[in-house]
Amino acid sequence: MNSSPVLRSLCSRIAGSSLTGSTSAIRPTSIASLGVANFHSATPLESGHNKWSKIRHSKGLKDVKRGRLFSELSKNIIRASKAAGSSYQDDQGLNQAIALAKKGKLPKDRIEKAIQRGQGVSMEGVALQSYVIEALGPGSVAIIIECMTDNTRRTLQDVWVAIKDRAKTSSVNYLFEKKGVVNLQAVEAQFDEVMDKALEIEGVEDLSFKGRDEEDEDSKDRIEVLTEPSSVSAVAKELKQKTLLNVLDFDIKWVPNADTLVDLPENSPHANELFELIDDLVEQDDVVDVYTNLKE
Repeated sequence: MNSSPVLRSLCSRIAGSSLTGSTSAIRPTSIASLGVANFHSATPLESGHNKWSKIRHSKGLKDVKRGRLFSELSKNIIRASKAAGSSYQDDQGLNQAIALAKKGKLPKDRIEKAIQRGQGVSMEGVALQSYVIEALGPGSVAIIIECMTDNTRRTLQDVWVAIKDRAKTSSVNYLFEKKGVVNLQAVEAQFDEVMDKALEIEGVEDLSFKGRDEEDEDSKDRIEVLTEPSSVSAVAKELKQKTLLNVLDFDIKWVPNADTLVDLPENSPHANELFELIDDLVEQDDVVDVYTNLKE
């Protein structure tokens, strides 16, 4: 498969770069032209949830190919393993993700691989490199693609092939903010009480109630708490202590700014093209998450 001159140039520059997990950012000048925001080692929480989840569920699991379902189950384990950190072996969230994967008949070797990737290493023990690719997609929707790989050349090639005819690389991260996000299992009637307790916690910025997605049988009513990224783990722990509620998950995410949201009718050509592009991206093993500023 032929790659563009830009991609070939970029790959030749970084092919010799060490993927050893160094915390220093690597910013070759050619990266900007491809829309790669940076190359860096991720902390255990630098992942997120896909903003396309509502669209994914509206298609119905019966219509999802087995390979796509396996990809989704693997990524759920990766996120849970990341969130658990070094204590992942006894983590409830990871155990739930593994149980769901087994129910979906995800092979044992893929489960083990996903757990290791969440810990930042390959099955061979090679440290994985984490980086971000930015693009402007159909309907001028901003897209942020988070990747984790032990082979940067391969990953850039795969992502480039997916986006080249449907999106253009462009700096879009200014349309988003990185936020810590904690999801508490709760009903709407509990919101005021939770808000009073949450606002006493240092690092909490905002709260909102999110009703369960009727299309998703695993979805639950929840209260979403936004925090400073560096505080998300401590806030999640303190929220559980103060509210006695179950913490569904916590993460660091790219949250789109409210005044930059793009509203696309679901039946528009741009929407269909965007959904297909996101589907193609999330099917790739090295893509951990895809964020957009699409209005829900």
